[in-house]
Amino acid sequence: MLIPLSLLAASYMGKVASISNNDVAILDEIKQCQTAVAHSTQGVDNYFTPISASLACYYGPLDKANVDAALKWSQSDTLKYRRTLVVKSPGGDANLGILLGNSLLGQRTLVAVDEICLSSCANYIFLPAFKKYIKPYSLVVFHGGAAKSMAKDISKSNLPKQQKKLAYKALDELYNKQNDLFSRAKVNGSFLEKYYNTKVFSKSDLLNCTNSKSDVVGIALTYQQYRNIGADVKGYIASSKNDLYESLSKQGKGDKSLCIAPPYLFK
Repeated sequence: MLIPLSLLAASYMGKVASISNNDVAILDEIKQCQTAVAHSTQGVDNYFTPISASLACYYGPLDKANVDAALKWSQSDTLKYRRTLVVKSPGGDANLGILLGNSLLGQRTLVAVDEICLSSCANYIFLPAFKKYIKPYSLVVFHGGAAKSMAKDISKSNLPKQQKKLAYKALDELYNKQNDLFSRAKVNGSFLEKYYNTKVFSKSDLLNCTNSKSDVVGIALTYQQYRNIGADVKGYIASSKNDLYESLSKQGKGDKSLCIAPPYLFK
């Protein structure tokens, strides 16, 4: 079963397990976004709208139009009370993700995941967020990110010399911006680079995948793995392959090759 982290944390402290008022408030904000998206003429897969100065919904890819709108909301008058950004995103442009991630972190925004937050959404919006919450049966799946070893791939490519030079520069800039964001957020994102460098998962690793017959397209972190990298995550987290299956089933999605992250990525 998916474990509510608020309950898990409470049990560690010897308290009676219970859903907090804060959980109820966040779930209500997610519901407000679901309602707004359902009545949107923009389409549920490409949508950003502020509900109020303290609540906004980002349902779609990290593209310039939506990120610009999110930045405008994030950088509006500083509020003394909590901001919440509800996200449902397959990811997108890494540079735009880092730009928005920095802005949200600066405004001490809570990022709440509704169903999915994949790739650049997970790497740069969710992971460095000031506060993080995952709705029941939702998935935060890490993939991509900048790694120094990508330079070898550029070197082996058939790109003309000048284009290779530009690619090296772009990689270097992205790598530095990514790590600066993680440093500001005080989280250790080095597992992304280790994941990129893992070309083939071992048979034992594949036992934690929902589809071991295809390439691994993303990894989900357990409660302890989040703790290991300095990320305080509230809500619900998949801790096994069966949890991943259950979340995919609840969302009506087919068999995806998602895996619980191998332990060696965090050593």
